[in-house]
Amino acid sequence: MEELIGPCIFLASAASNLVTGESLLVDGGWHEG
Repeated sequence: MEELIGPCIFLASAASNLVTGESLLVDGGWHEG
């Protein structure tokens, strides 16, 4: 659950206003590429 804190704060902030149609992969670093 700790890896969800950063993306949640980002998405709730004004910094993510221009982010549309994206999927954020939050998997603790298991995905490469």
